[in-house]
Amino acid sequence: MEFNFSFKREIKRQFKSVFSLETRPFIDFLKMTQKKNLIGVEIGVEYGYHALQMLQTLDIKKLYLIDPYQRRHVIGKIIENDGDLIYEKAKSKMKDYKEKSIFLRKTSEEAVDDIPNNIDFVYIDGNHNYEFVKKDIELYYPKVKKGGVIAGHDFSASFFGVCRAVFEFLDKKGYDITDLQGKRKDWWFIKKWM
Repeated sequence: MEFNFSFKREIKRQFKSVFSLETRPFIDFLKMTQKKNLIGVEIGVEYGYHALQMLQTLDIKKLYLIDPYQRRHVIGKIIENDGDLIYEKAKSKMKDYKEKSIFLRKTSEEAVDDIPNNIDFVYIDGNHNYEFVKKDIELYYPKVKKGGVIAGHDFSASFFGVCRAVFEFLDKKGYDITDLQGKRKDWWFIKKWM
């Protein structure tokens, strides 16, 4: 089947728009509300696109990048581990920000003791299953300073576990539903001063 030129161009345009690296709403929120010399954590770095956007857009002093890079997938009967390759690509992407980015090739549970107290934000985008999101929020909430931001990605019906963990935590800590903010799958709330 032969495609005409304009149809090919339209497919290419739509492909680019779907995979464009549009800044996530959380980054825009931090840019408008937070101070300079931010210290933050991203859980679930993968290729580092979001981390790179944060480093390029925000005034970041230190960004801790937590990911065990143990990604495996099955091709037929062969288990392929491409974690090392993804890790190297992420490190390469951050080469201009080596002094500001610290990779912790660990699970979020293993890395929590490597994170200083009173960080400005944590962005949770690791394992999206309920128990893991719940654990990440519980582990990293105490690390965030009062007035800091707890945030994450994939807050949607497709990731019910993420939504459940966030809502349960807010309820447990006495937050109101209006404390939760978000846009285009990003979610966040500000840690209370009390």
